[in-house]
Amino acid sequence: MKPIDRNLLIPTHKPFNSVILKDYLSLTKPGIILGNMISAAGGFFLGSRGSPDFHLLAATLCGIALVIGGACTLNNGIDRDIDALMQRTRNRPLVKKRVPLIQAFVLGWTLALFGLYLLIDYTNLLTA
Repeated sequence: MKPIDRNLLIPTHKPFNSVILKDYLSLTKPGIILGNMISAAGGFFLGSRGSPDFHLLAATLCGIALVIGGACTLNNGIDRDIDALMQRTRNRPLVKKRVPLIQAFVLGWTLALFGLYLLIDYTNLLTA
């Protein structure tokens, strides 16, 4: 019997780098998303008058989170030249070119449009 070539058992691709994921996630500004979701949930509970529809709440919060994340990502792309000049923002992923600009714009538009779809389809046009 022929022995197994051990090189076949070792993956040839590099594992996904968690730093890359953090860079993409930071473009969406999770803190801004969370703050807006807390406000939206509070308004939702006040408007439901004691009998909230939790499926509608979930769709609303997901849609809002995606739209805000997409908008923040697009804003990061637009402001990358200004961000390079400021001490606080000069290490952001787009300024340091750790995330390609085209990928940031694709991510931003994808998040925003999918969030808008959720809001239109599951809530109403006024919410969207």
